[in-house]
Amino acid sequence: MLSMLIQRLLSRDNETDIVVLDVNPPPQPIREVLRGQGTRLHWLESDIRDAEGLRQLLAEEAFDVIVHGAAITHSDGMEFDTPHRFIEVNVDGTVRLLDAIRHSPSRTPLLLHISSCAVYGDGQPGLDPQPETLSLQPVETYGISKLAAEMLVERYRQLYAMRVVRLRPGKVFGPGERPTGARTVMSAPYEAMKAVISAEPLLVTERTMAASLDWLSSTDLVDAILLVVDGMVPDGGVYNIGSGRRTTFQELARLAESAAGVPVIRIGPDGQAVLDVDPASTFGRDARSDISSFSAATGWKPQKFSERFHEYHAWAKDHWSELG
Repeated sequence: MLSMLIQRLLSRDNETDIVVLDVNPPPQPIREVLRGQGTRLHWLESDIRDAEGLRQLLAEEAFDVIVHGAAITHSDGMEFDTPHRFIEVNVDGTVRLLDAIRHSPSRTPLLLHISSCAVYGDGQPGLDPQPETLSLQPVETYGISKLAAEMLVERYRQLYAMRVVRLRPGKVFGPGERPTGARTVMSAPYEAMKAVISAEPLLVTERTMAASLDWLSSTDLVDAILLVVDGMVPDGGVYNIGSGRRTTFQELARLAESAAGVPVIRIGPDGQAVLDVDPASTFGRDARSDISSFSAATGWKPQKFSERFHEYHAWAKDHWSELG
């Protein structure tokens, strides 16, 4: 998603300058952009937890918008082995950024905080789609850390008159998705596309084929982010960003088969299956996202899953060696 956001921003005019702060060196797609953009794109290998580095950056540069998406995402193994990482990056890192903003010479940049639908936890039984107004009860350390960060962002907004918008994306897939040290669990469409490109079947459990989820294309997410960047969203708002519809694994399997020319998603033994999704998990973070608030504010409308999957396939054929 990051490379797509950068390219979209740079393509809109010749005046936008971008500074990316990332703990990792730039991936191949962004290295290509860096070579072609000269001084308009700067990549800083730094850690969101580096308070002094953040303060120095914001003291030296005047930013119009700061998009804060640095996070450790959920995986069962990481939560069990190193749960402190979620707090150190997702919570402490957010506080360090907020402090750098409030100590900067001008606390005027708009802060777009990328949160997560994980803040809803298991949700309220029977409530689908999931609105922003339900009580927030995350059940995983990741979701807990994202909610804590959200609450801190809102409190800093109140204390220091910061300009803030919070987005809660759902389950994101599409161009740019790749495994990293902070993201080790890939989306189901990613795994399906991997099977399409490699021609090696993706094994799922039998119950998975009866499940459905709200998958959000990274293209639609970038469209939403750009609307916030352009000032189309009221200050202080918090919004769900999803497709607003459920897509079944059966549909995903049909689309993958059409792309590959042969069936590539198959039912396998529980111990060998890559994906196991409970079809009863349909609320909270697994519900459809109620996107009516953001759509009403901006006119934003996500495209159909089938269209975004075809777009993803066209992109993946040219870029998979960089990501897979």
